[in-house]
Amino acid sequence: DLYRLRDMFGGISIEFLPIPAVWAEAVPGGLDIENAFLVDIGLSSTLLLLIKDRRIIHFSSFPFGVGRFIDRIAAFQHVSPEEAEDILRQYVHQWFTESVKTPYLSVFKEAADEWKREIVRELDSFYHFGFLPADIILAGGGGYIPELRSVFTESEVFRHYDNEHPLRIKLFAGSAVFGGDTVNGALGGCEDAGIASLVFYSLNHRPLF
Repeated sequence: DLYRLRDMFGGISIEFLPIPAVWAEAVPGGLDIENAFLVDIGLSSTLLLLIKDRRIIHFSSFPFGVGRFIDRIAAFQHVSPEEAEDILRQYVHQWFTESVKTPYLSVFKEAADEWKREIVRELDSFYHFGFLPADIILAGGGGYIPELRSVFTESEVFRHYDNEHPLRIKLFAGSAVFGGDTVNGALGGCEDAGIASLVFYSLNHRPLF
């Protein structure tokens, strides 16, 4: 049971919680943003979370993440998933020359277009909550992919959801929380935002158990 599990870990507090609760604590507290629309683009899925007045208003998710880009690269180049992930890393960090990068543009565009269709479909569930906040927070490894970031600057995607203020697209990197410093090292990029948020939550939220 939970008490035995707690004893096994030396009596430390244990709490099982959904990831939206972690984000809802870290975005207002760690980034000092009270109203935000967070998009966490992970390996296998994308989480959408609406925060207003530091509270969770609504969240949704769909099964499309960075892994789809890796799969498409692997199929395009006939390489292993590990090699495809390395290619993705080089692409998003602009380590490729233009001549090397060009063949991948169509691959990324096709995957981004598919992701865009998914997020537009999910946005329908947010419609009755009114305008989206001006701050769009991108987290997870997918936050680095330029084709995904550009989705939020296309007016036709958010024409029913944005307000009179221009959207502010921000990358939530692990370094944004505590300057990225943790007991065991440093948290840096968007892929570390979830871990950094969990650290923030554990230090600032009273345990339930």
